[in-house]
Amino acid sequence: MPLASFFSLSDRSKLGSVLEDVFQLPSVCKIYQETEICRRKPPVKARMLLLRLRSDLGDVSRILGCFVAQGDLGSYPQRFKISKTKIREFDPKSELETAAQPNVITPLPQDVNTFSTTVQNGTLSSRAPYLRLIKIST
Repeated sequence: MPLASFFSLSDRSKLGSVLEDVFQLPSVCKIYQETEICRRKPPVKARMLLLRLRSDLGDVSRILGCFVAQGDLGSYPQRFKISKTKIREFDPKSELETAAQPNVITPLPQDVNTFSTTVQNGTLSSRAPYLRLIKIST
């Protein structure tokens, strides 16, 4: 499915200029969107993250994207209008240097009980009833 199919016809030219910027600059792009106004449903807000990718030959020819919508999209097709775009340029070398610095983790005090369990009817129960331990004897 082409990326432009997510967007309304009037915003496709704006999308083209955003994609051109993403391909030209080392950057991270966020596109904030809303559905077109419809009498049937309230507007749905969405975000799209675009990251440029370098191929094994070294050229930038692809974009990795993530689309997240908040609200009820319904069963009928919808197109989004671009409400705002943010393009953040970055220097890959400085980003790698920042990521390479170790994070200092402070240990918990010894008297803190991080796992609270109680015994009910001979079985252990925890605060997360959707988790359970399955033991398989071999």
